[in-house]
Amino acid sequence: MGYIWKTLENLSEKQFKEFKWFLKLEGNAEGFSAIREAGLEKADGQDTVDLMVQKYGCSRALEITMSILEEINRNDLNYWSNWLEGKLQTKNQRKRVRRVTSDLPVSQGRI
Repeated sequence: MGYIWKTLENLSEKQFKEFKWFLKLEGNAEGFSAIREAGLEKADGQDTVDLMVQKYGCSRALEITMSILEEINRNDLNYWSNWLEGKLQTKNQRKRVRRVTSDLPVSQGRI
């Protein structure tokens, strides 16, 4: 999840603190569950990404990152997230195609 880490690296200290505040906010508007304050208290960017991926998974961590960037008025950093979101969607589409095609019956005859 290097793209989220790179995004967090571009935040000021104050913005990073705000970012972590949204992660520990229970009952937030985005509907994601909070990360315990104790885990985030001394977390740097890499630790924060690890906590997010452990708690939410890769795709959801990306969605949450984009949402929080909007909240802290750093939409300019969403380019990392938007680029990768497209990559994740493409990867998920390929998985679905593989899953569907693997379920197709194999023909007995040869062409």
